[in-house]
Amino acid sequence: MARISWLFVGCIAALAVSGAGAAPAGGRPTPELKASAQERAVEHFNQGIGHRDQAWGYEEQAEKSTGEKERKKKGDQARREYEKAQAEQRQAIALDPAMFEAHSSLGYVQRKLGLFADALKSYDRALELNADYMQAVEYRAEAHLGLNRIGEAQKAYEILFRRDPERAALLLLAFEIWVAQAPKGIAASEMDNVQSWIAAKEAIAREMGGTTGERQKEW
Repeated sequence: MARISWLFVGCIAALAVSGAGAAPAGGRPTPELKASAQERAVEHFNQGIGHRDQAWGYEEQAEKSTGEKERKKKGDQARREYEKAQAEQRQAIALDPAMFEAHSSLGYVQRKLGLFADALKSYDRALELNADYMQAVEYRAEAHLGLNRIGEAQKAYEILFRRDPERAALLLLAFEIWVAQAPKGIAASEMDNVQSWIAAKEAIAREMGGTTGERQKEW
């Protein structure tokens, strides 16, 4: 997801003319103050993306590292950037609870930090605010995979296949990665069923001219 740029020209102009800053008698915030909070929310959202970008950079460096010590160092740096991104998205949500992108982005960094249950809550909230946000549907499914909730992730695939085939292809890729990682606690028979399910869905996608390809990093 690209950085958000929301303009509140009218409100900014009103603030400049009136010198507004304090709430009126009775303590109710003015529209100008509300707009200012939304602007600050966008700033925190964008700062969170900046930390996410830094984390991606460290992850790439870790992948290229030949020494275990250097690989661990870069991995630790990536984690710290994800933690900073998490804090920024929480700030954005505190200022603008209706910003569904921030809820989804919070879910992303929580998932990267291994906080899958928290990530699910964040994705759920994003979808409560915008049920058509297919990006959150796909990433929520990946959080389900992180918790070995195969059925929930498969249900999400069916939704994506109907509404966003490209994201459906990305979720199949996530399933393949999940299988390759051989998660603990999954019976061999269940793993075989998942692999058969993946093969069947890939065949259907090919027959219908579906898309496959490399995952693009994003929120």
